[in-house]
Amino acid sequence: LGCKAGSVVILARLLTPAEHGLYAMAASVFLFLFLFRDLGFGTAAVQAARLDEVQRASLFWAHVALGGVLTLAGLAVARPTAAFYATPAVGPMLAAMAPVFLLMGLGGLPRALLARELQFEKLNFVETTAAILGTVAMIAAALAGAGGWSFVGYLVVSEAAIAALAWRACPWRPRQRPQWRSVRGLARTGRQLTRDHARNY
Repeated sequence: LGCKAGSVVILARLLTPAEHGLYAMAASVFLFLFLFRDLGFGTAAVQAARLDEVQRASLFWAHVALGGVLTLAGLAVARPTAAFYATPAVGPMLAAMAPVFLLMGLGGLPRALLARELQFEKLNFVETTAAILGTVAMIAAALAGAGGWSFVGYLVVSEAAIAALAWRACPWRPRQRPQWRSVRGLARTGRQLTRDHARNY
């Protein structure tokens, strides 16, 4: 919360309304795709009464695959989004934001496992450290004249930090081959959650 409040005050001074608006146009599509970042698998993994090694490996690769699909989707809609807003600069910005979904996919399951195992102190350290690093990178980029791209810097740095720190904090590693039928029940729960989130959005 401190990072959010501080960055809002500082960036309001460093960036113009047009630069904020450029990011807002790209973010409108990014946030919609964000709804499908794990199809509810993370929450389903936390809630599951039992989660064996095959299920964990399958969930990990499902997260990575979803991250890849959403990255490709973000790249595919970058040019149409720029055309829709009649602002060519939106396209490259959205394209630069798209790979963040792959970072989310890589870090999604270790974060869910930390929550499942009630390792909230470790999880809080991961998320707080990532927020601080992302905020510092964003403000530094704004001071260097990056304009609306400063927000993209925050996304990339914070999500990369979350993925790296979550894997450092989580002792589990994928050693089994994925078997998609093993997570069929979790997928059903995830679809319901995703549908509700999309409807609310």
